[in-house]
Amino acid sequence: MCTLTVVTRNDTYLMAMNRDEQIARGTGSPPEIHEFEGARAIYPNDGHGGTWIAANECGIALALLNWNDIAPPGKAVKTRSRGRVIPALIDSRSLAGLH
Repeated sequence: MCTLTVVTRNDTYLMAMNRDEQIARGTGSPPEIHEFEGARAIYPNDGHGGTWIAANECGIALALLNWNDIAPPGKAVKTRSRGRVIPALIDSRSLAGLH
């Protein structure tokens, strides 16, 4: 199970998260700085081009918690990692830009 901890104080915050310990999950890589046109961001890589947590230089932070990956009967199995949601949004400069 994933755990997200956020501690706020005045105009700052600290955010920490563990990654789901599922045995079948591949090894993640340590955080790296990524350059975007909108902002620089730092996040680890889940091995599939995504991540479970990220923060950018504008103060935007995003995290993904557990999700049930079981496909309902008659539905196709997922074809891409939900971890790609964060890299697609983390270049936002404001909360209004997250769309």
